[in-house]
Amino acid sequence: MKKIFKRSVWTLLAIFFALIFVIVLVGDTIASDFESWIDSFFDVTRYQLVNDESGEDPEETQYFKSDYALKDENGKLALVKDDQGVYHQTYDNAAMRAHSLDVAERVGEEGSVLLWNFDNALPLSKGDKVTTFGMSSILGWQLSGRGSGSVDISNPPDYLATLREKGLDVNKAFENVLKLVRARGASRSYGEYGYETWEEKGQHLHFSVNEASWTLLMQNSKNQNVADSVGEYGDAALFVVTRQGGEEGDTLYSGSESEDNSYLSFTNEERTVIEGLIGLKKANVIKKIVLLINAAAPMNLKYVKDDISAEGVDACLWVGIGGNAQYNYVADLLLGNANPSGRLTDTWVYDCMSAPSNANFGKYTFTESEGVPADWDNTYTTSGNYNKEYVVYQEGIYVGYRYYETRYEDYVLGGRGADSVKGSMSGASWKYGDEVAYTFGHGESYTTFSYGKLSVRKDGTDYKLSVSVTNTGSVAGKEVVEIYLQKPYTQYDIENKVEKSAVDLVGFAKTGLLEPGKSETVEITVPEYEFKSYDSNGKKTYILEAGDYYLAAGRDAHDALNNILAAKSLTSEQKSRMDGEGDTDLVYKASYSHDVDTYAVSPFTNAPVTNQFDDVDVNRYVGTKNQGVKYLSRRDWNDTYPTTNAVLTCTDPQMVADLQYGKAVVEDPEAEMPLYDTVTSEYGKLTLIQLKGVPFDDPLWDDLLNQMSFAEQVDIMRRGAHRIAGATSVAAPGFLATDGPCGIHAGIAEGLDNQMAEPCNPIVASTFNVELIEEYGEAFGMEILHIGYVGIYGLGTNIHRSAYGGRAWEYYSEDGFLAGKIFTAANNGLLKKGIVMFTKHFVLNEQEICRAGVTTWSNEQALREIYLKPFETGVTEGHTNGLMTSFNRIGCTWVGLHKGLLTNVLRGEWGFEGLTETDSPTAPHMRTSTTTIYASGLIAGQDVWMGSVNETDLDEYRSNATVMQALRQAVHRVLYVQANSAAMNGLTSSTRVVYVTPAWEQALLAVEILSGIFTAASLAMLA
Repeated sequence: MKKIFKRSVWTLLAIFFALIFVIVLVGDTIASDFESWIDSFFDVTRYQLVNDESGEDPEETQYFKSDYALKDENGKLALVKDDQGVYHQTYDNAAMRAHSLDVAERVGEEGSVLLWNFDNALPLSKGDKVTTFGMSSILGWQLSGRGSGSVDISNPPDYLATLREKGLDVNKAFENVLKLVRARGASRSYGEYGYETWEEKGQHLHFSVNEASWTLLMQNSKNQNVADSVGEYGDAALFVVTRQGGEEGDTLYSGSESEDNSYLSFTNEERTVIEGLIGLKKANVIKKIVLLINAAAPMNLKYVKDDISAEGVDACLWVGIGGNAQYNYVADLLLGNANPSGRLTDTWVYDCMSAPSNANFGKYTFTESEGVPADWDNTYTTSGNYNKEYVVYQEGIYVGYRYYETRYEDYVLGGRGADSVKGSMSGASWKYGDEVAYTFGHGESYTTFSYGKLSVRKDGTDYKLSVSVTNTGSVAGKEVVEIYLQKPYTQYDIENKVEKSAVDLVGFAKTGLLEPGKSETVEITVPEYEFKSYDSNGKKTYILEAGDYYLAAGRDAHDALNNILAAKSLTSEQKSRMDGEGDTDLVYKASYSHDVDTYAVSPFTNAPVTNQFDDVDVNRYVGTKNQGVKYLSRRDWNDTYPTTNAVLTCTDPQMVADLQYGKAVVEDPEAEMPLYDTVTSEYGKLTLIQLKGVPFDDPLWDDLLNQMSFAEQVDIMRRGAHRIAGATSVAAPGFLATDGPCGIHAGIAEGLDNQMAEPCNPIVASTFNVELIEEYGEAFGMEILHIGYVGIYGLGTNIHRSAYGGRAWEYYSEDGFLAGKIFTAANNGLLKKGIVMFTKHFVLNEQEICRAGVTTWSNEQALREIYLKPFETGVTEGHTNGLMTSFNRIGCTWVGLHKGLLTNVLRGEWGFEGLTETDSPTAPHMRTSTTTIYASGLIAGQDVWMGSVNETDLDEYRSNATVMQALRQAVHRVLYVQANSAAMNGLTSSTRVVYVTPAWEQALLAVEILSGIFTAASLAMLA
């Protein structure tokens, strides 16, 4: 019995420890794939700096300084030395945050758009007695969007308290009614009133408005002594309308709160509030109604169309999602302490479904797809993998105002099916005024401005435009001058399917603050480079088509177009179809001969420019050669307008092969195996700090890279989750990175009680003020420095292809030119503070649904002129230092494997010297078991994976010179960016970098060893 008992005990112990050993062994394998993510979770770093005594002035090692770094009594930086001898700046966080709020308030003030303002309803006066409506008034506005880029404002400011502090007398009795409604409505199954809740429904995350109806408000007003309070506080009724948006949350879905089931429409309850307020106004209970729209995306205005009048809603301010500074700038705008000068970055229409892009926005599945990798669809868009889904950008270049304004010109000129019922939301013949409420670039002011005659001169290949702007009103204000270009639309274009928008934004500038009666001459440069068009079918490069080109100043896109039309020789019938007279003094005409050579070569690198995206165009890709689609064309609006989504199948062997993630590695026979672990520099062993400021193509970089080991280079390529890896052999420190595009999503600086949610990117863009946005970028950069980070997963510069795109708050505009200029300005400010940006999402990531793996189809002209445009400007003008590639495929190829994009265009044509990093590895194609994805990705130009790559995943390519050279170049780019960033602060020529195994990994290894020993011991005792 004793032996049996002992044998049983040792058997159980052997099994127990063996199970532990196997579990830990498997866990270790999994953990190795996600080391960066685990490091981020435990907030540990593997690279520790050690400074030996160098004799260098510590202040001189602070290469990127905060404006709010503390100084000693001698005016020098008050540096502190850590245990490793590294000096760090100390900060006045309170002063830094005060500056951030000041800049953010100015961005909000200059970015907010006064949509309408009848009879000067705004501004209000100090002391005015007002009543606030909308459940967001007491529950809080949307101050940040949803998703990975959201910023936590754990101690938010108070909207009503801010209004009172600024000087408005706010109805306390009605505030209590709102609180009572909230308390009584909190038990409802759909959540509290006013909160933008979301839930999983099919493939979308739905947001709910949950506004209280007028009837409910009045019912809860009884016996609350507020029956007369609205009249007593009747100088104005302020109604807040709030909409959410965010990652995984496109808003194109059916709901039940509004008449057309659209989240972007006013809900039934909101409409009853508006109707109730109008009733009180007609009864002289209140004097005016002011609508405040707290949203990033445009809203459908069809159900309030008749209420936009002096007899209805008097004024409307779109104030965006404004972060920590929201309430202050809104209050100042309401009271006239600031004058709104923002301009719309998107076209606002009566029905957002009138945009042709919405015919192909959402989830569409190949009718046949045998052999395609299986979908992994568990509802969430990032965790799923949508290999059988696709979306076709069938509208081509006609996104936003380019569609509405071009169709308007053709309607005026007559013909081309512009007056067809196709695309008309009214069901009758298409008319501009029935579709568009407020065009791109629109924005009113509390004052008025007049323009002088437009002056234009040619300076080399640049056009220098100037116009005098005079404040003709009674209060100070700023004016935006917008310059639009019209290119000729010719028979060549029709035959070769080159599309031309009636107008393209090509320049803008903002005046300073003009006092009444004062003038300023605004000067704007428009490079001839903006005159080109991409011809993917004929010459397969950029061309300057023969004909007349018109440059026009305008208050918005539509105003500029009417100015151009006025300058043309129109018939009286054509003039009768215009909805404005136009001003010929604001138009300049230039004529060109046919030129197919000038821009067939990149002006940035001298590389030839030719088609790189035939595989992304359904009509040119070999795998879809029998599945052509009609792209929207102004040659015939009726025939080409997409009324239903494009239907595609996936049966062609080439198409099925291209959809696989494991691509065959194509070897370069001329590639030479690089050196490792070898000192080759004539100066001896180099460190990264010694190459700070050294040009990217300097031979010293080869010497530095020769010193590194293969394992170090693999580590840099594979460790990208919230921290970029360093390397001990070259004293590269690595750095921390985190979300997001509208405020850093990380810790809170010491002494502060909130993270800094910046104004959303549409508000940033609607300032039309590049000087202010560069200042904003610097302030943003200091927020990042003060919490010890260097990298930011932003900025966000995809296109608002549809109003229903969930991440509208992260992206700037429907217009690539504006987005590029604003992105560049913010980028310039961030670069001054040494920040590394992973600007996202490169490219064609304009929807959240199915974004992981969806095949995205576009013609090359639209891709280059619309979707790549902001990235191109950021690279060529701003010299941005990082891009985040997107989850989706372009054509059948995942972005990270598309050499035409990442090498030929990004590096070859634009001269990009920064690094590319993948998005999160939660999508399966980022962590496939097929190692060829990493090798072929490196060859394509994908530098860093955000985790998920095992340290052994490139071992099989160790003797492959092509892959090793691609790895080397990826590391070169990472180190070049690192060397010129704030990651180098504190480093001296004698700094060493020591690799430290994190405690979690040590513990895992210890458990693995101990469980193995105990398993062996138990088995021995059992034997």
